[in-house]
Amino acid sequence: MDMANNPIRMLAGYPSLLIQMKIVVLLTKWLPESIQNQKIGMLILILVMMSPRRGWFWGKKLKIGKDAMKGMYKWHGYYITWALIYTFWFHPMDTGIALTFGFFYMFLLLLQGSLFFTRIHTNRWWTLAQEVIVLAHGALVAVMQGNELWRMFAFGFAGIFVITQMHGLGLSRRTRWVILTLYITAALVVYGLYDITNIHQILWIPIIEYLGVLLLAGIFGAGLWMARRIRGRQNMQGEGANA
Repeated sequence: MDMANNPIRMLAGYPSLLIQMKIVVLLTKWLPESIQNQKIGMLILILVMMSPRRGWFWGKKLKIGKDAMKGMYKWHGYYITWALIYTFWFHPMDTGIALTFGFFYMFLLLLQGSLFFTRIHTNRWWTLAQEVIVLAHGALVAVMQGNELWRMFAFGFAGIFVITQMHGLGLSRRTRWVILTLYITAALVVYGLYDITNIHQILWIPIIEYLGVLLLAGIFGAGLWMARRIRGRQNMQGEGANA
């Protein structure tokens, strides 16, 4: 029977998950605060995992080994659980709209983690919402703090949507070009009203995330290569001992 349709098998896995989450909570007490790094790591991991369906740059795909992708699919839940609990532990408690919205976003991600083995967990529109809402959260926090980086967050994450995320939605080529045109026009207008010389800010977040994608893919690839080498040597030693 399919695990997605077997609630008994699903419930059987929850005690183990709760133990893992408790370990994560205990570990966070001994680690320095770096919420932003955990969020970025989670978004980068999602970009890599979604790449077979939507590619990385305007639908174009970069080759990633099947073993590396299999490893990410198998283990991503542990890291994302870590990132969310870690964020929840250090997240500032405030009634302001930006941080309150941040909690709402975090609870949506926790809900997503609880929906594993269900169809909604991989629904393209639902998973896209989990990625795109960070645009509003980041921009709101920047506005609340009174700095001018809200445009960087808004157009930076919107740029990732235009470059990568919208290409997994089945949109027509014409629709995607319209969205790109609207994005470029909006960026020129908004930065033109403030300081057009800072328009390069819209590239900062995409550059960071795409470099992170390449780094993460390289780490997984190198790890799997080393694991295969070690297993190969062990098999050769075992065959030599049996000879």
